[in-house]
Amino acid sequence: MQLLLTDVGSVTIKKRLLAYFEEYGPVEPLRSAAELMPRPAVVVGDLFRVVERLTAASSDPLSRLVRRQPTAVAGLLRTRKDELAVSRLHQVTRCVEGRFLVKRFPAPNDPDEDREFVGRILDCVSPDFLLTARLLPKGSIALEFGDGLTGEIPLPALRLDRLDRKLLPETVRASCEGDSLQIDDRTGYTVDVDCEVLRGLLDKKHAAGLRGEADAVRREVGRRIRNARRSRGATQAGLSNTSGIAQEAISRIENGKQAPRADTLMKLADALDLPVDQLLGAGETG
Repeated sequence: MQLLLTDVGSVTIKKRLLAYFEEYGPVEPLRSAAELMPRPAVVVGDLFRVVERLTAASSDPLSRLVRRQPTAVAGLLRTRKDELAVSRLHQVTRCVEGRFLVKRFPAPNDPDEDREFVGRILDCVSPDFLLTARLLPKGSIALEFGDGLTGEIPLPALRLDRLDRKLLPETVRASCEGDSLQIDDRTGYTVDVDCEVLRGLLDKKHAAGLRGEADAVRREVGRRIRNARRSRGATQAGLSNTSGIAQEAISRIENGKQAPRADTLMKLADALDLPVDQLLGAGETG
C-alpha cells in the first residue's frame, strides 16, 4: 500500500501513524505525491494542508492524483488552522467523496481508537478498483483494474438492452470511487455498472466465486426459513396459506434452489412473525 504522510506536521504523530499502518500489512512510504503510482494509495495530512492542496490549482500533484485514481484521504484535526479548514471541506473535489475521513488526532490515551481510524482509511481503497475505461470504435470497452486485470468487454455483454430506454453510449469512464463503470449516452443519461459485474465478465474464476457466494447465501436463507417454520410447528402448506406464497415456491426456497424476491421474503417474514433481517442472517432461528 502506497502511503503519503508528508503533510503531517508532527514527526511524532507521523511515526505513530506509520506504525499503525504497518500493523495492517506492508506499506510503501513515499516522500511526495509525485512518486505515487496508479495503485491503491492513502494520503494522511493535517486537515488545513490537505484542503489547501486539494482546492489548489490542478497542477498540484495531490490534486491530480485524486482525479486519476481512487485515493483515500484523511485529514487530522490537530491545530486551530485545522479547525478553521473544516468550513472549506465543501470545496474539496467530489472525487474524494466517501473516501475523505476527518478525525481529531491523536485520541487521548486511546491507541485502539487510532488503530480503528487507520483501518477505516484502508477500507476506503481496494486493489481491484477500476483504474481506466475506454470506449473502443468496434463497440467494446477496454478496462484496466488497479490489481493489473485488463481486458475488453463487448457492449452487448453488459445487457444494457434491459433498460427501459435505448442507450446510445458516447463516453465511458471509471467512477471517482473506482467501484463502477459510468456510461454516458448522447442525451446526457448515465448508467453505472458495478465493478463486480465487470470483473466477473473478464475473470471466470472471479465469476465462479461470486456464484458460489450467491449459492451459499441462498442456501442459508432457505435454511433459516425452514427452521423458523418448523419451530412454529407449521407445514409448508400452512405457511403458504398464511403468507400467500405458493407451496412449491416455499419448497424451492427452503431447499436453496430459488432465491426469494424482496416482496416474497417480506411476506414470509410477516407470516413467521420475524424481522426480515433475521431471515437474512442477523440471528439464528429455530
